[in-house]
Amino acid sequence: MPSRDTSEPDAALARYGTEMVLLAKDAADHIRLHSGDGAKGRKPRIGDTQWFSIYQEFIYMFLHMISRQVTSDMNIDRCTDVLNELKDLTIEGSVWTVCDDWPKEMVEKIRVECFDIFYDRMGFYGQCRSVSEGTPDASFENTLLFEFGKRVIELNESSNPAGILVAQTRLMRCMSVLKPKETLSKLLLEE
Repeated sequence: MPSRDTSEPDAALARYGTEMVLLAKDAADHIRLHSGDGAKGRKPRIGDTQWFSIYQEFIYMFLHMISRQVTSDMNIDRCTDVLNELKDLTIEGSVWTVCDDWPKEMVEKIRVECFDIFYDRMGFYGQCRSVSEGTPDASFENTLLFEFGKRVIELNESSNPAGILVAQTRLMRCMSVLKPKETLSKLLLEE
């Protein structure tokens, strides 16, 4: 039986992970640009630490949304493998993208913290009852999109609730580019 060449799917997954990292960076830049506090009419500066936290939050949400969309239709073992590979590629890639010239010990500490936060966020987002459907009383709390937007404005230290919509809109634009179900289904079929 001929051996299977896994280099093409691995390369495609690496490209997909890179696309996720770049989209998260662009999203965090967008949040930074649109972080004005409408009530006070001023634009607060988002510091690098806040920006990095927002950048990572987009990565965590991408991974969570992918896990919600992809695992429902595919072989659970293979999906778990792919999600673990993407988690490693994106979190490590995002840390090294920002911190590549920092001391290795500091980068390692940040990397470990990012993985710890990832597991916390996956647990939190996993408790959300739906992606966007509110309750009959028009409450959108405990929906994935609302909780994500709320988290981004918390990281942004903003008092402007419109920031929730900015974060949600950017997330949905990113997800429309990533097309996880379509892209990963195709990738898994190529194996």
